[in-house]
Amino acid sequence: MKKRLLILSTVISSLALSGCSFFNIIMDTSSTPATPWTGEKQKLTYTQEVLTDNHYYAIDTMPTTGNPKLLVLPIAFSDTEEFISDEERGVISNNLKSVAFGDGEDTGWYSIASYYNAESYGACNIEGEVADWYESGKKYDSVNSSEDTANIIKAAVNDWKAKNPTKIKDFDSDENGYIDGILAVYGGPNYKSDDLKGHRKNTNMWAYTSWLETTANTTNPNPNTFIWASYDFMTPDLESGLLIDGHTYIHEMGHVFGLDDYYDYADVDDVWAGGFSMQDYNVGGHDPYSVISLGWADPYVPTSSTTITIKPFESSGDVILLSPNFSSNSAYDEYILLEYYSPTGVNEFDSEYQYNSKYPLGPKVPGIRIWHVDARLLKINESTRRGKQVSSYTIVNTIDENDGTYLVGCTNTTYTTNKDTNAYCSVAAELRNFRILELIRKGDYTGSNTNEYLSSSNLFKAGDTFSLNQYAGCFPNGTRLDNGSRCNWNVKIDSINTTEAKITVTI
Repeated sequence: MKKRLLILSTVISSLALSGCSFFNIIMDTSSTPATPWTGEKQKLTYTQEVLTDNHYYAIDTMPTTGNPKLLVLPIAFSDTEEFISDEERGVISNNLKSVAFGDGEDTGWYSIASYYNAESYGACNIEGEVADWYESGKKYDSVNSSEDTANIIKAAVNDWKAKNPTKIKDFDSDENGYIDGILAVYGGPNYKSDDLKGHRKNTNMWAYTSWLETTANTTNPNPNTFIWASYDFMTPDLESGLLIDGHTYIHEMGHVFGLDDYYDYADVDDVWAGGFSMQDYNVGGHDPYSVISLGWADPYVPTSSTTITIKPFESSGDVILLSPNFSSNSAYDEYILLEYYSPTGVNEFDSEYQYNSKYPLGPKVPGIRIWHVDARLLKINESTRRGKQVSSYTIVNTIDENDGTYLVGCTNTTYTTNKDTNAYCSVAAELRNFRILELIRKGDYTGSNTNEYLSSSNLFKAGDTFSLNQYAGCFPNGTRLDNGSRCNWNVKIDSINTTEAKITVTI
């Protein structure tokens, strides 16, 4: 069974309320000529920062550059002593400092801060502090819902503010009226623990990210984006050298930055994104779509036939973006990405040791990963007709900051008869058969191996080729992209070694 690490309760309820029949469908098919190819990397105009400011829901996301602040709140229940002694509380506080802000010597792998510093190529340097334990006064078994969680976090933040009145504005580094990010770590086991001390399985005791939807206050910043996770996710794996486990918290931080999950919430076997990426099965580095959408890497966007040399993505940020027309200059479009995967850097540990003895093990050899991205946006238009509020949407790939609000249209969850998982599907019925992020596996011309974790055999090597004609079975529209356009690029991997790959793309 896959390990679900995100419960977007506020978003789920909103999607369920809006429903697909709630919208009138308007398609935007406009385009402009492509930018001439210069051979240089191209900085994208529309990334997560712009989407957050114009999002349909009242979310906030952590700034992706500079020195954003993370407030770590250890939360005690009135019966926490059943799980943790007073002495152990001190150990947990020290471990939280290490897992949030430490380095490889502290954790045996990465901390939240060191991982995202590596992922951002030095652009994001997370700072912050671990607060004193907050005594919630609630019993472990009584915190049953995200609403209960939200009330505890609001009270814990108010308690921290009262004790640290001069610090609060420092934790709003982008001065937008919200604390940059909150990690609330509760003093009880996650509900799948083997040692619940006789307590019932409380599914709210898991790891998830959500939003409080509070009002922005630049004078006295409010909490909004938070992670709720057990202290026991830090449990070490001494056999692998993992002293303090940060995988779960690092995955949840991806949501704090605004990223989605890429595993399928429906009860199906498909692993659309291959499993081996942080927002999929919380191992390894992030996929290149996530990284460019956060503004941490600029792609090569050729408009004519050429040969491009790229280095390992985890250390260089090199990625090739292929599109029939990329005039949008937007991460939120549809395109093909070519990435040099290497079992180094943020990928190294999880290609050497199998996380929790069951998660995907990364390939131990380098190769080219090819991705199909469909991150087009739904522009939500609100209007009043005959005294009633009516919404419609347009499928777009850019953001007008003066008109409408926006959502990413596709997800990786399969539409089924299960109403609970359908809440994670696209609100746009015509996008439900499309994936936001899908791995193209080498040699799988029919798209029949989507239940396989990423392996070395899925990587493209020297001499391998790719085109939509060749891999038509991997695309719902055959030789056309989801948006109906032809993508006539032909790809050949000319050479690959431990430091670089040469790729020729022709059109």
